[in-house]
Amino acid sequence: MKLLAAAAILFVSQAPPQPAKAIIEGTVFRGGSTETIEGARVILARVPATPLAATISPVSTDGQGRFQIKDLDAGSYRLTVAANGFARQDYGTKLPSVQGTPINVAAGQPLRDIVVRLFPTGNVTGRINDENARPAVGVTVVLMRAIYNANGQRTFQSAGQTRTNDRGEYRLFWVTPGRYYLNAGPGVGFVGLRLSGAGDSQNGFQESYASTFYPGTPDVRAATTIEVQPGLELSGIDLRITRQQLYKIRGRVIDSATGERPAAVSLSLASRGIAETGGIVQTTTQSYNASDGTFEIKDLMPGTYGITAQTADSMQLGLPRTDGPPRPAASAAVTVSDADENNVVLTLM
Repeated sequence: MKLLAAAAILFVSQAPPQPAKAIIEGTVFRGGSTETIEGARVILARVPATPLAATISPVSTDGQGRFQIKDLDAGSYRLTVAANGFARQDYGTKLPSVQGTPINVAAGQPLRDIVVRLFPTGNVTGRINDENARPAVGVTVVLMRAIYNANGQRTFQSAGQTRTNDRGEYRLFWVTPGRYYLNAGPGVGFVGLRLSGAGDSQNGFQESYASTFYPGTPDVRAATTIEVQPGLELSGIDLRITRQQLYKIRGRVIDSATGERPAAVSLSLASRGIAETGGIVQTTTQSYNASDGTFEIKDLMPGTYGITAQTADSMQLGLPRTDGPPRPAASAAVTVSDADENNVVLTLM
């Protein structure tokens, strides 16, 4: 027993000391004032993020706007603060929605007096009417921010969306201050793949409306931006939109190797969307009729679409196969104008 006890003491004495933990403390203020914000959510994340990194629980500011995050390992962290009615803010930047500067802490370092200032958000309200000056009900209203990629090309990013009520009224709240484009119609994404309607009532029915930008144009290049100010409500942003007939694309799929219809096909559709933003929607296999090799895609607004067909076993979870040669596939560009498009042939190669 004495030998075992001595060995245990020796083992404990030889265990390496654990590194001291760091601590980050700070205060959250209302921008442009000395007023502190109680109940703000403070989020800390390791930079760069790794799957093995321990999750750090968010903390909230106290009655004096103070926060404290303890037991931190040495490293780099990104600190983000959010509060209802304020624009989310990263530490190390003065602009909302802009990534801040990482905080570097050493082992055992107490990093105090971190200051983050949050600025109030704004609101946008208005009314959407149809071509007969009646309320357009259930219409998707979207605020979009223009951004530029590495090649200098302009794209658009949704900054919030809502739907009109039975009076055609909408209200977008807690909007980060800045300049935006406002769109009403099917919503961001695919033209014609999302209908508007009185979905909140069993007594309503769906309507389809043409995509319209403020102050009343279908082309984002002719649209006027609106400016959301901190802590203010921008009202009277009204639009008149028109109903839009929806169309179909019909066709058939042929296997080039056999000249016959394939047993199972997966169809996908791509479109530029309302603001030149692209994407892909995977349609259901019900769009394809295996008995005669035909397909039908419904509820499409005028525009140019890319249709792709692949044998159904060539896609799993939306990803291409990697365990063998590519399966047969076919693609075609189809423009829908003022009528259904029929007789589209997709030949699997």
